[in-house]
Amino acid sequence: MKQRYLLGLLLAAGLGGAGCKEDIYVLDAYSTMRYDVLKLPTAADTMQLTTVDFVSAREGFVGGTGGAIFATTDAGLTWVRRPALGTATINKLVFSSATVGWAGTNTGLYRTTNGGQTWQGVQTYDYYNGAMTNVTDLQWVTALVGYAVGGGGSIYKTTNGGTSWTSLQSRRDKSYLFRAVAFSSPDSGTVAGDHTSTWRTTNGGRTWDIFDHHTNDPEEETTYDLLRFNLKTYQVALPNGFHAYDAYDSYLADEGYGYPVYGLAAATPRGPIVAVGKRTIVRYHPEYSKKEYTPWVNVHRADGTSFEDTYYAADFADASTFFAVGKRGLIHRFHYQ
Repeated sequence: MKQRYLLGLLLAAGLGGAGCKEDIYVLDAYSTMRYDVLKLPTAADTMQLTTVDFVSAREGFVGGTGGAIFATTDAGLTWVRRPALGTATINKLVFSSATVGWAGTNTGLYRTTNGGQTWQGVQTYDYYNGAMTNVTDLQWVTALVGYAVGGGGSIYKTTNGGTSWTSLQSRRDKSYLFRAVAFSSPDSGTVAGDHTSTWRTTNGGRTWDIFDHHTNDPEEETTYDLLRFNLKTYQVALPNGFHAYDAYDSYLADEGYGYPVYGLAAATPRGPIVAVGKRTIVRYHPEYSKKEYTPWVNVHRADGTSFEDTYYAADFADASTFFAVGKRGLIHRFHYQ
């Protein structure tokens, strides 16, 4: 653990007399990060941005409420508004290139082949629950194999690049909302959501190990996001903050504030990794941790103060830069290194 302290002891006038006052100033070393405030076109500041996806260091997309979609080709300096995807709330954007992408929304799953200029609905259907109308998360594991999760206990899989989707869930008693899906290989993965649900499979979803937990506080019964690197190494975004797990231990963020964490992002499976949420940005930075047991720290502004914004999602454009989005058209570009 590395910490640096500068302690200055300043004594008021009249050191030896009554009323002598000591002022102690402590200058601490924080994990800090520089960031830029980016601007969307006029009137976009009323929109809640829920998802961001960059396909290169310069090309990226953000989406949110009211079907709002914006694109940039200059690393966020300027943004062009794409035609709205109806009135849907866009929960997740995943692009494989600057032209081909997918949108998981509260009205279903959509695909574009022209950079979001137009979208086509993708048919998904569950025998028990009907059409999948609320897609909350989506992941492509390969160019052909992908998974999508959402409302009504929906878990879907494609093995042909999204031409058709097959339901992997038939438990009618497990119809709560799944919010996150994370596969570390085409067959091995985890889905999570309400009721602190954690479902794991090692055979592509043919069978699941189901772990559910109910508490007396419904607000604590959810998992917002999930990053999985193997069966025992993963990170979770929860209502009470960020949790990291590996084969040997589990970790909370240093100086954990207890605020919700909504989004996770990784540049590569080996990192860097960030977590974002309400007044919270977390990164792996052991040299700045104040506690021996955790390498994860809450990041501060460059002046050492805490972030005050609420972020719903983040994505890396490259290993040195990530973007975070949130309330009222908020887009910040962070310089990770």
